[in-house]
Amino acid sequence: MTAESGPAAAAIATLELPEWLPAFQSRHPGIRLEVVCTDRFTKLVAEGIDVALRISDGLEDASMMARTLAVSDMVLVAAPRYLVEHGVPAEADELSKHQCLLHNGPESPAHWTLHMPDGRRQPFKPEGRFACDTITALYSAARSGLGIAALTWHTVRSDLQSGALVRVLPEVTLGQRTYAALYPRTRHVQPSVRAFIDFMAGHYR
Repeated sequence: MTAESGPAAAAIATLELPEWLPAFQSRHPGIRLEVVCTDRFTKLVAEGIDVALRISDGLEDASMMARTLAVSDMVLVAAPRYLVEHGVPAEADELSKHQCLLHNGPESPAHWTLHMPDGRRQPFKPEGRFACDTITALYSAARSGLGIAALTWHTVRSDLQSGALVRVLPEVTLGQRTYAALYPRTRHVQPSVRAFIDFMAGHYR
């Protein structure tokens, strides 16, 4: 039995884990996973990490290999009860009248870049009474009806299907984010690590 350790973006490790963990452990019963749930960018070699799962708008690090698992739109979502109480914005300019849920992580931009249906990119400075440094808290705040959040489609797809969340300005996105598996370039890739990366690639495909 082998143990593979690695950090995972909080959204993957907590919100999406139920979708893939049972199938992975059923297919690979000899591999034990040790997951570190963090949005902090980890130094893989120094911290003894085998593989990291990250969500980013860019992956540039010469010391690491990266395998793209998926590319996901960033979408605006809110709970139905928030939209009932505050109205549904019909145009991007109407977002300024709403409570926007803010992600204030170390790499979070101060502005949203709205990708419009006609190809324009419109900057918008979100304002709101709630800010947090983790995607999981942002997701919970959106589901609780506190306001409008920007999250990846992969993170909220089951909520959109069930109606727990609703797309706001459904023809508008905030660009795309890349889901990727990262592993040290200088380290031999163990078969168990390769099996995990291949499984995650198949899951997102």
